[in-house]
Amino acid sequence: MGRGTIIDISHYGAIANSGMDASQAFRQAIDDAKQAVKPVLLNIPKGVYDFQSTTAERLPYYISNTTSQADTPEALRTIGLLFKDMDNMTIQGNDSTLMFHGLMTPIAFDHVSNVHLHNISIDFKRPVMSEITVTAIGDDYIEASVHPDSWYTISEGRLTWIGENGWSHSQTSASLTQQYDPTNKRTWRSWNPVSNASSVEDLGNRTIRLNFVGSPDHSAQVGQVYQIRNTIRFEQGAFIYRSKDVRWTDINFYAAPGLGIVSQYSENLEFVRLNFNPREGSGRTNASMADFMQFSGCKGDIHVIDSDFFGAHDDPINIHGTHLRIIEKPAANKIKVRFMHTESWGFDAFLVEDQIDFIQGSTLLPYESATIKGVSRINDTDILITMDKEAPNSIKLNHDVVENVTWTPNVKISGCTFESVPTRGLLVSTRGTVRIENNTFNKMHMSAILIADDAQSWYESGMVTDVCIKNNLFIENGGPVIYIAPENTQYAGPVHRDIRIEGNTFLMLDNTLFDVKDTQGIQFINNKIVRVNNISSANEHHAISLTQSQDVVIRGNMFEGDGANRIIQLDMTSMDTIEISPEQQWVVVQKDEKWRRK
Repeated sequence: MGRGTIIDISHYGAIANSGMDASQAFRQAIDDAKQAVKPVLLNIPKGVYDFQSTTAERLPYYISNTTSQADTPEALRTIGLLFKDMDNMTIQGNDSTLMFHGLMTPIAFDHVSNVHLHNISIDFKRPVMSEITVTAIGDDYIEASVHPDSWYTISEGRLTWIGENGWSHSQTSASLTQQYDPTNKRTWRSWNPVSNASSVEDLGNRTIRLNFVGSPDHSAQVGQVYQIRNTIRFEQGAFIYRSKDVRWTDINFYAAPGLGIVSQYSENLEFVRLNFNPREGSGRTNASMADFMQFSGCKGDIHVIDSDFFGAHDDPINIHGTHLRIIEKPAANKIKVRFMHTESWGFDAFLVEDQIDFIQGSTLLPYESATIKGVSRINDTDILITMDKEAPNSIKLNHDVVENVTWTPNVKISGCTFESVPTRGLLVSTRGTVRIENNTFNKMHMSAILIADDAQSWYESGMVTDVCIKNNLFIENGGPVIYIAPENTQYAGPVHRDIRIEGNTFLMLDNTLFDVKDTQGIQFINNKIVRVNNISSANEHHAISLTQSQDVVIRGNMFEGDGANRIIQLDMTSMDTIEISPEQQWVVVQKDEKWRRK
C-alpha cells in the first residue's frame, strides 16, 4: 500500500472462531491505528470475532430519533468498537463476522474523516427481536415454535424474553409486534399474541401454547411469523457522528438492536452493496427493530447504491433535518430554541457560521435567514443562538421553528431493493438534489416513497426543491405509492417544488398512484401503470390526487390491464395549472364531485 501502516488484529490477541471476547484486542489495535503513520490499513483476518457488552465502553451520545430523556437520562450508550478522531484509514474485514453479545451499539464513528469500512458482517448472538412461527390454531389457543435465537422463560403462565448479559423483555412490558407472511414476503404491524394471551404453556422442543379468553385474533395463520420487540431504542446498529468522507462497502447487517445506521451531522457518506437482511440459513425474518438507515442533519452527498433492505420494523431509509421551536427572544440578535420531539434531544444541532431559516410553523414556509455567530447549550432541550443580525419582528414564539439549512444533503439512492417492510420504503426531506433511480419497491405495506416536512409531530425538516424519481419498479405497494405530504396546517404557497416522476413501472392494486399536496412543479411522465388486481369490480380509488398544487404536467404514460385507473382528483387545484395529454383518457374530477368510472 506504499508508505503507511498495516495493523493486524491477530497481533493483539484477537483469536477468530474462539468465542473469546475480542473487545480489548480490538480496542488496543484501534488506539494504535490512531497514532500510526497514515494511511492505515486495519486488517481483520477472516473469521468470527465475539464482543461482550459487559466489557464495552459506556459513553454519552445524543442520537436523533432514538430514546427519550426518561429512557436514557444521561444518554449513555454501550459502544462495541469506537473509532474516534481518526482519519485516512481502511478497515478491511476479509469477510469476517463481528458477533455481539448483549444490548450494545456495535460500531461508532465519531469525528472521523476518510475512513472506509469494507467486507464485514455484523450480527448478534441473541437479537433483540423475538420470533415465533404459528404451527396450530384452536378455538382459544395458538401453538407456535420459538426461533432458536429467541430465548425465553415461562413462570406462572407468563412468558419473558431474555437476552445476553442481563437484558429481558417481559410479557407485560411495552412491545410492538409485526406479522410476516413468508408466502408473499409481506410484513405488517400486528396484534401481539404473547401479551394478549391469558397464559402461556411450554410444550417442549421450543413449542409454546398461547391460551386466550375467547378466540385468538382472526389474522393469525399457520405458517406466519410474529416478530416481537421492546419499543425502546436503547442501542443502535451503528452511529456515524460529525464525520466526513465515510465509505462502507460490502457490509452485511444481519441484526440491529434499534435503528440500523444513524448518521448525524456528517458529510459525504457512501454505502455500496449494503445488505440489511437476516443471516442466510438463520431462519430469522427480521434484521432491525426500527429504521435501517436514518440520516439526521447531514450535508454533502449521501449515496446508497446497489443495496438490499429486507425485514425492517420501520422505514428502511429516512433522510431529514430537525426543526427546533423558537420559544424566546432574549435579545435583538438572540433566540432560544427547543427540541420538541421526545426522541430527538440533546445533540449539537448548530455550529458557528451555519445558516438558519426562520420557518412559519403553520405554513412551513421560510420568511428570513441568518448566520449563527454563537451557540450556547442551556440544557438537554434548549439552545441559545446568537446571530449576525436582529431576529425578525414577525416571529411567533412557541409556534415558529428554525431549520439548519447548511446541513441539507444531496441524495442518490440507486439500484436498491426494498422488501418485507411494514411502513414506507423511503422518507426524504432535504432541499438538496434528490435522485431515486433504478430501485425496486416490493410490497411496502404503506407508501413506497414519502416526502413530508413538519413542525408539529416528528419535527423532521424540511422542504424539497429538486427530486427525480426515475426508472423504478413499484410492485403492489400500499397507497398512495408516492406520497408528497407536507404537514402544514395553513396554505400560503407551495412547500415543495420541482418533483419529477419519470419512466417508472407501477404494478398496481386498486389504490392511488401518487398524492401531492401544496407543491409547485410536478411532472408525471412516461410511466407504465399496470393493473394486477384480478378482481373485476371497479376501482373506487382515484389514481392521482392533487391538492393546492400548480404547474403539473401529466403526459406520455402507458396503461396495461383491464380497468386501469385513470381518475385524477383535484382539490383547490385549478385546471389552468395542469397539462394533461388528452390521448390518455384521464378522467378529471373535483374532490367533492360525485363521479363514476367511464
